[in-house]
Amino acid sequence: MHHIRILDAASREYVTALRQRTGPDAMVTFVANPSDAELGALYARCCALIFPSLNEDWGIVPLEAMAHGKPVLAVNRGGPVESVVHGETGFLLDPTPEAFAAKLDWLACHPAETERLGRRAAERAAGFSWDLFVTRLDDYFERD
Repeated sequence: MHHIRILDAASREYVTALRQRTGPDAMVTFVANPSDAELGALYARCCALIFPSLNEDWGIVPLEAMAHGKPVLAVNRGGPVESVVHGETGFLLDPTPEAFAAKLDWLACHPAETERLGRRAAERAAGFSWDLFVTRLDDYFERD
């Protein structure tokens, strides 16, 4: 199951093209702009988040998945390097289909480890809350 939040016309065109590529017997379902309840249900059913972006500056989606207790498989560069701890909250991988497929297969074959990674991911995501961010920002400005 794959969900996409569509924000603009260009994204809608991209998703339309992806849907066409999957064909009529597709095993991928695109859910555009899911409600919070739908998103929660999608995360509840998934094993992990696959985040193959090559040039993401930060990436709120990995943190969102981690907050839902899901490990993240991400490319080892950019924003995910700041949020995903390799081997503890998910995995930072080479940008190849083979690397992602192998690690996803490993997660599927090791459900206890996948759950452990998810618990650690949720703990780590809690450290990125808005309240903590604002507190840290206030502390920084009050130092001067």
